[in-house]
Amino acid sequence: FMRHIALALFCAALSCAAAEQRDAAVERCQSALDRGDYGAVARDAGALVRTRPKSAQALVLLAQAELGLNDSRSAIAHLRQALQLEPDNLDALYYMSKLAAVLSQQELGEALRMQPDGVRAHQLIAEALVAQNKTGEAEAEYRKALEKRPGFTPVLIALGDLMRSD
Repeated sequence: FMRHIALALFCAALSCAAAEQRDAAVERCQSALDRGDYGAVARDAGALVRTRPKSAQALVLLAQAELGLNDSRSAIAHLRQALQLEPDNLDALYYMSKLAAVLSQQELGEALRMQPDGVRAHQLIAEALVAQNKTGEAEAEYRKALEKRPGFTPVLIALGDLMRSD
């Protein structure tokens, strides 16, 4: 009976030591993030993910490092994995929304560069203005889009939604 108790205590001690090591690894990642050392975070968080593939926290740490290293494709993949494991993970949701906003701005810039006076450019500008509650300016942009392509259904619907919301 005493052997069983000793064995149980030994296993509990090992489990606590492993938890402390994991917490130390997370702390190292957090510290490196605070310093802006994204390479160190990527290395340490990558090791965490390899040892704890079901850890949403480790995946989010890795994604944060990838964001710092401008690797949005990998960051999205790791944030998606984290959200599959924990759909309500606020950190994963936060960084996913931040990344989506950045990517949206980049794509908007690219669309405007490619065709600055095109129907989609005016539509995108109008949608950005709607998000800022600048309805008068948004309406003007939607109308510019319709001048370029009269009867364009997505713009007509968006304009109708805007008019109904006023």
